[in-house]
Amino acid sequence: MIPLAPRGLRRTLIATWALSLVLAVPQALAQRPALVDGVDAVGITVSDMDRAVAFYSAVLTFEKVSDTEVAGDRYEHLEGVFGLRMRVVRMKLGDESIELTEYLAPRGRPIPVDSRSNDRWFQHIAIIVSDMDKVYAWLRRNKVEYASTEPQRLPDWNKNAAGISAFYFKDPDQHPVEVRPTSCFLALITPRSWLRIPMPASSSTATSWECASPGKAKITALNRNI
Repeated sequence: MIPLAPRGLRRTLIATWALSLVLAVPQALAQRPALVDGVDAVGITVSDMDRAVAFYSAVLTFEKVSDTEVAGDRYEHLEGVFGLRMRVVRMKLGDESIELTEYLAPRGRPIPVDSRSNDRWFQHIAIIVSDMDKVYAWLRRNKVEYASTEPQRLPDWNKNAAGISAFYFKDPDQHPVEVRPTSCFLALITPRSWLRIPMPASSSTATSWECASPGKAKITALNRNI
């Protein structure tokens, strides 16, 4: 018969073994390759590509990265729309991208005119700005369609956004767009830049910075002269 260790020692050994397993699990998970790396782009379906590109570039200072037309069996099965022909334009603002898609055939349905923020198809992009008054004046000069009545100050009970102002408006296809300030500031060299985020002393120019704002979201700059 194999002699057994004293009961107290056995309990200690079992507890030590269990603790080692618990500590080993996070390490094993950390070593697994990530299945999801990040967001590549936000897709927006539009009815008139030239009009949409003009809006996002002239009003919101996005830059066109690519402009392609696609069709064929593989895209039909990918999109679940048969007989399709699409024009796809990728646009960039700082490190972030949107992908505008116009279905040249078959044409899609417009957003319902009575859509509201609580509808399940509602989605929007938010753009961070440094001076809400200047941005609001700029949007008014460009005669954007309002979704909000005017910039609204968020209540103090919202700890992640207390005191900041937010404003919703619509793009030419009725997609909502939000502008709101952040507590982070970037000093861009453009004389009338909307956004400022704290940058390292060695940095002279940049369009985005990972800052310690609520949620630690990456901030994208509207970095043209406006």
